[in-house]
Amino acid sequence: MRSRFDSLGLGLIFGILLPALSLLMFYSTSFTEVSLSFFIKHTSKIEVLPKLISLCGIPNLGLFFLFLWRNHYYSARGVIMATLILTFVVLGMLIFI
Repeated sequence: MRSRFDSLGLGLIFGILLPALSLLMFYSTSFTEVSLSFFIKHTSKIEVLPKLISLCGIPNLGLFFLFLWRNHYYSARGVIMATLILTFVVLGMLIFI
């Protein structure tokens, strides 16, 4: 019987929110003296933003294994989908920036 926490949508939402929260935590701990928009523009200008976003995707690995450990296979698939979306975003940034 499937749990209510075992859904593709839930894994996708958590898989997208976790890297975004990781990026915000990195910004708030390291760059408190500048605004978020300046931080994004500056990291994009010096071509560090795609690398930073890809590093912020690492916590998805822990989330993926947490879902596997709890036997929430559909949620784990959602995290994989979110990670693939993040990968395509980073690739797009590397190609078009």
